[in-house]
Amino acid sequence: MQTKRGKFIVVEGLDGSGKTEVINRLKLDFPNFLYTREPGGSEFGEMIRSVLLDAKSKNVPPLPLLLGFMSSRASHIEEMVLPALLNGKNVISDRFDTSTFAFQLFGQKNHKLENVFWYLRKEILRETQVEYIYLHITPEIARMRKKNRKNNNHFDKQTNEYHNRVFRGYETFFRKIKIHSHIIDGSLDRETVYKNVLSHIQKLLKNNKSK
Repeated sequence: MQTKRGKFIVVEGLDGSGKTEVINRLKLDFPNFLYTREPGGSEFGEMIRSVLLDAKSKNVPPLPLLLGFMSSRASHIEEMVLPALLNGKNVISDRFDTSTFAFQLFGQKNHKLENVFWYLRKEILRETQVEYIYLHITPEIARMRKKNRKNNNHFDKQTNEYHNRVFRGYETFFRKIKIHSHIIDGSLDRETVYKNVLSHIQKLLKNNKSK
């Protein structure tokens, strides 16, 4: 009997959206899932992550920087995500390609690379279906929540206008990718946000069983 393919679920949102807390709670409710992150995930991807998030990388030209994120993603999919899915395991990733689109293309004002992004996305994903959960908050709420946070990387230290552009990047991505995307109001109280996420994941799993 053929093993039913697992679900690949991505949790996305601005820094301060509550993404980390949601994923930590999911780990308790679904301990048998594979939990991963981007950039990173695979051994090679984590090596690239350390370079991409280094402060020196802020001076890297747009195209090689984008290719760095895409190289990490290709390794992540081929070495971690796809093998798990084919073995019937569900996977949850903390960030994925939406963040690349929002931060590198919109945040850094590299719109000329959009065609490169969509082409490489198609080549990397191939038949891999992504189920997106987007925790929607405004940049103003994000800034308020991040005030006392420590250990920020060089992306976190950008200007308010930069983060406003990142927000527009998220909004643009999910207007383009409407199918398999679920938007949740991240400005609500933590318990309500988590219940909404949990309800959607349970629905995805139920639909997968019924096929």
